[in-house]
Amino acid sequence: MNLPAKVSEIITVLNDNGYEAFVVGGCVRDTLMSRIPGDFDITTSATPAEVKLLFKRTVDTGVAHGTVTVLLGRSPFEVTTFRQDGDYFDHRRPSNVTFTTSLQDDLSRRDFTMNAIACHPTAGYIDPFGGREDIVSCCIRCVGEPSKRFGEDALRMLRAVRFSGQLGFEIESATLAAITENAPTLAHVSAERVRIELAKLLISDGSDKFADLLSTGLWEAFDPISLPYFAAHFESLRKPIAMCDKTLHNRLALLLMHMDDTEIVRILKLLTFDNKTMKAVRILVSGINQEYPCDPYSVRKALGEFGTDFFNNIIYLKEVIASHNGNTAVLDNLTAIRRQVEQIHKDKDAYTISALAINGNTLKDLGLAQGEQIGKTLDFLLDEVCRDPSLNTLEHLTALSRSFASN
Repeated sequence: MNLPAKVSEIITVLNDNGYEAFVVGGCVRDTLMSRIPGDFDITTSATPAEVKLLFKRTVDTGVAHGTVTVLLGRSPFEVTTFRQDGDYFDHRRPSNVTFTTSLQDDLSRRDFTMNAIACHPTAGYIDPFGGREDIVSCCIRCVGEPSKRFGEDALRMLRAVRFSGQLGFEIESATLAAITENAPTLAHVSAERVRIELAKLLISDGSDKFADLLSTGLWEAFDPISLPYFAAHFESLRKPIAMCDKTLHNRLALLLMHMDDTEIVRILKLLTFDNKTMKAVRILVSGINQEYPCDPYSVRKALGEFGTDFFNNIIYLKEVIASHNGNTAVLDNLTAIRRQVEQIHKDKDAYTISALAINGNTLKDLGLAQGEQIGKTLDFLLDEVCRDPSLNTLEHLTALSRSFASN
């Protein structure tokens, strides 16, 4: 395994001082799959205190659980002591951890065989549970007894489904059966963690594995209220979602496109999504459920309602849906709308109140409108300019304002 120089340096320092040290987990799995690892985790027989003595710059990121972050230059590397976990009482975290000098003990506590492989620059791979074979077979299998692994940490069930989507692996039968058996314990996992795993799944190549959340009972354990919606709609949505670009708010909008706005707000809040994501999803769902003629007036009005970025995004999502449905008439209309958008921007047509050649202060100074009437007058003027962009001059808008005021 070709390790970055700084990772090799940490391992060498630990080895030269009499300690075992290996890279472990996701970085090993990704390397075996010819993927570029996002980071490198190091496991060692050295205790946190011993690690801190060997390196000048360290951060106590999780000393109680054996983890010290070693800083080499500006690069952080997590170094964790071999450990065994105590009993789990909350289906999430061990009540205590015990440091050990056995790599085998450390690997045996991990979730899946593909994540329970260690590697040393010269000693090679240490793979006591057949992780490399499962990677070749594209198989997600628990280390040891699946029900025990999921009973310890319920989040592992979500991780299994998420890895299945991200890596294109299948969950082996005993592991899948244990997920179904233990699904109710997902209630012990925070909504934030559910959101993180769901987001990773949705933007993966295997977003259709969301179906496994439904079939195993995991989603019912998390949010039984929305289960009927997904049971009714996901099958028809899985392909459009997979066809869509890997943008979270786009895929969320497709996933929730048949849901009413009140329920969208409820479920996104339950999942602890931020306000920006919630706003984007609500706008996109509203937009893709509307029909848009391709005439210039209608397109200007839509641009004014949604803004250019959102409207272009809405048109894109409608194209995805129409492509999936094979609806060439809709696709032709959407192509015509895109041409209109380009022409509107080329001609610098006004489609927002701020782009009008007159403003509220001018209307007030001219005595043409006061108070609430200002807003109504500007809305009227904008509608007229959307119909005929040539009217967007101070002279024309002043005359139109006088006419509007007299009526």
